[in-house]
Amino acid sequence: MYTYKSRVRFSECNKDLKLSTSGLVNYFQDTSTFHSEDIEVGIDFLKNIGCAWVLSYWYIEIKRMPLLGEEIELVTWPYGFKGVAGLRNFLMKSAEGEVLACADTQWAYIDLERQRLKKVDDYQLDLYKLSPRYDMPETTRRIQVPESSVAHEKFLITKDHLDLYNHVNNEKYIHLAAMYLPDDYEIGSIRVEYKQQAVLGDWIYPEISETDGLYTVVLNDDMGKVYAVVEFNMK
Repeated sequence: MYTYKSRVRFSECNKDLKLSTSGLVNYFQDTSTFHSEDIEVGIDFLKNIGCAWVLSYWYIEIKRMPLLGEEIELVTWPYGFKGVAGLRNFLMKSAEGEVLACADTQWAYIDLERQRLKKVDDYQLDLYKLSPRYDMPETTRRIQVPESSVAHEKFLITKDHLDLYNHVNNEKYIHLAAMYLPDDYEIGSIRVEYKQQAVLGDWIYPEISETDGLYTVVLNDDMGKVYAVVEFNMK
């Protein structure tokens, strides 16, 4: 398992001085990046071999958001590889060991030049030490989209949405979808299914549905093809 410690910064908090949802997701993303960098199969390694790990699915459970200044510990580990896919868990803990949030993820290994899935090489498999899957609910990796939804005004992808590969960052889809939640909505869990990459200049056409506090936000392109489906369940 890979761990590192941090402290919740003011810039990571929402108006209630709790860690924001974006802050939580970014901590998880940073933790897996640090893990890869520290075992020397990080960004430069992948760039040199023309490959990348692309996130295809998130399931995040939020128990309690830490407060401004609170000391936290981040933990991550892979628990399985299946051909072109990698499976990874995340935890955020308090200084006392309380689990504040946990996540289950699935990643796809991509040949960037050919834009195709590729089997993970033995070199990386040897370096990523597996641990058992964290005890959290197993969820389907396809999010059921309700038949009825409300279309909202389109918006443009700008430079501040982009990541290293000039695609919209994984966290940004969650951030953009969360804008359609009520102000007093307290998120208990998040599921995200990524289907295609949005890039600079793309227009996003959001459709939102709600059933008994379960919000499903579908982010489409101009032809109705889905970029990502984000599902929020309240506590």
